[in-house]
Amino acid sequence: MGNKLEILIKYTELLKSKNKFINLTSFDEDEFFLEVVVDSLVPWYIGIMKNFEKVKVLDIGTGAGIPGIPLAIVLEKVHFSLIDSKKKKIDFVKYAKKMLNLKNVTTYCERVESFALKNLKAFDTVISRAVGEVVILLEYAAPLLKIGGNLILFKGQKIEKELEKSRKITDLLGFSMPNVIIYKLNEDKERNLVVFEKVSETPERFPRKPGMAVKRPLA
Repeated sequence: MGNKLEILIKYTELLKSKNKFINLTSFDEDEFFLEVVVDSLVPWYIGIMKNFEKVKVLDIGTGAGIPGIPLAIVLEKVHFSLIDSKKKKIDFVKYAKKMLNLKNVTTYCERVESFALKNLKAFDTVISRAVGEVVILLEYAAPLLKIGGNLILFKGQKIEKELEKSRKITDLLGFSMPNVIIYKLNEDKERNLVVFEKVSETPERFPRKPGMAVKRPLA
């Protein structure tokens, strides 16, 4: 882990150096390593993401590469696709990829609904952090995941209402009921990982047109 730790630290330094110019994250200077690196690595640390070859992971709404880049650093056999519709953010991810010499990362500046049309059932895992409500991310991820694949969402403390709404559409989109894993970054920062398994086919009408998941959510 020694060399990987050095790369993880270098990534946080890249974030700090660029953040004030393009507002990539909202973290305070002292929070970067905890909020970016430690939090991003929780799925790997607890064993729900493993370093297997030929595994394909999609990070929806990656922003500055969170959580995709830290996970790509420690899971070097896994291929990560990082997508965001905002060019300035993907430009930073491309820069970080080059500076960190990450061979297992591909970037896309595109709406996820358009991307899904070309990548139906292409991914083993979809991850996302701080992008939207659970019902929206279920809809985004469903057509992209293989049966047996997982959707892993990084969420804050208060998720009961989001989960209640999600129960109305999990079966429709082909997901099982979620496994909710509670963890703490420190005494003051309790978080949730919400993990859905894709267990059946998603109806062919998905993905819907760009923007519809937000404008007219399924639940």
